[in-house]
Amino acid sequence: MSEELRKPRIYPRRIIERPRLIEELESSDARVVLLIAGPGWGKTVLAEQWSGTHGISAGWYRTRSSAADVSMVVRGFVAAADTVVSGTGRRLLERLAVTDDPGREAILLGEMLAVDLADWEADGWLVVDGYDEIAVSPQSEAFVEAVVLGSPARVMMIGSTRPAWSRAPELAGTILELRESALRVTLEEALEMDAAPK
Repeated sequence: MSEELRKPRIYPRRIIERPRLIEELESSDARVVLLIAGPGWGKTVLAEQWSGTHGISAGWYRTRSSAADVSMVVRGFVAAADTVVSGTGRRLLERLAVTDDPGREAILLGEMLAVDLADWEADGWLVVDGYDEIAVSPQSEAFVEAVVLGSPARVMMIGSTRPAWSRAPELAGTILELRESALRVTLEEALEMDAAPK
């Protein structure tokens, strides 16, 4: 008699609200927000909750291992920015289509996108989830640096390592960084989680 395969029991995903962190994000006037922690700290969930609050227009770029390729990062940034400022990056994509070496032109490509973002909306954000995939490529990081330093766009970077360009003198006083110590669940949040219906 063959045994019936047992299906694993799937538990519903329990998401805890983090109002203290959302309030910190909402009350900050930082142009660059860094959520820096390893996997499992709730960075993406926090960013999703925050970006869903009233008055925020967020374009998301969720990276993959292909983010080491500058051309993929360019397309990801253009798609994300276009959700905030329609028509962004058309000239840039035309240039990308004819360049033989996007990596060599990474800074130029970033500067081109920065020009398109000159009229960035005050409530607009570019959210990059998985920045570590970009950080492995100096060329991809150079592109992002040119975009961030050359435009007024507000950006949120989510990953486990701090972007190299975040130490640029031009960004002094404009960065809010939340690490494990801030993302750690407080006693009050833990009690709320225990009290939530299961």
